[in-house]
Amino acid sequence: MSADNRQMSPRRGSKNVDENGVPTIPSSIPLVLLGFGLFIGVPLMALEIVRTLRAAATGVVSEGGKTFELADDYRRLLWGTGAVDTVILGWACLTAYHFFSRRSKAPRMLIALYFGMIALNVAVGVWSASFALDRVVHLAGVIRYAALSSIAAGLWSIYLWRSKTVKRVFVYPLTQQHESAPGPSESSGERHV
Repeated sequence: MSADNRQMSPRRGSKNVDENGVPTIPSSIPLVLLGFGLFIGVPLMALEIVRTLRAAATGVVSEGGKTFELADDYRRLLWGTGAVDTVILGWACLTAYHFFSRRSKAPRMLIALYFGMIALNVAVGVWSASFALDRVVHLAGVIRYAALSSIAAGLWSIYLWRSKTVKRVFVYPLTQQHESAPGPSESSGERHV
């Protein structure tokens, strides 16, 4: 075995490493799960927004073979929810782009996405409780959902914040390191990507 082979990192020969020696998303099962969630969740979120805005526009919703006419206050709730959901969808699309590009800001964007979605779900749940026939049961369901989703988001956020694997995977854009003497643009402190 030559000296060059001994210095080569064991990860460099792995199939889960890119051409720069940086681990890829498939190198970690939790990252694969997060990627799958983004891949499936973003289109489902878009479909849900279309359904919400259609109900707000028509004032009619069908559920279980029955058709219900919506009160004006509830339609306003749906318009507001649809607008905020559209903003969150845009953020989710940006987050997915940064996640699959392995950009360094992806973990922070995912954490913000989780907590934004929790805040929206709690606010909408409390507001929609005012329309429910049995408000106590409805509020209990909202609190249960918010608690479970907060625990899940908290665990994923801790993983994204503390994991060494995440820090190794989400590193782009890389700065180029030159072995030669610095040129005129390098000595001015500019970063190269």
